[in-house]
Amino acid sequence: MLSEENIFKKIRDILVEYLEIDEEQVSMKTDIYDDLGADSLDMTEIGMELEEEFAMCIDDDDARNLKTVEDFVNYIEGKLK
Repeated sequence: MLSEENIFKKIRDILVEYLEIDEEQVSMKTDIYDDLGADSLDMTEIGMELEEEFAMCIDDDDARNLKTVEDFVNYIEGKLK
């Protein structure tokens, strides 16, 4: 089982690579849309990367409610239990 910290680091790394940002810009409270400027196309691509990284499916309805890095960490952590 991955720890919350390890899940966070994997998500951060995907965001840094995909959005071409510095990792210092990503914290648990970071809003991926407002703080990092991601749009719906970015989020689709990021969602696909996360699904591959964690070998899971993120439901479209659930994905619409995931805004912050913490939302994604909690969602993925819950799915992996």
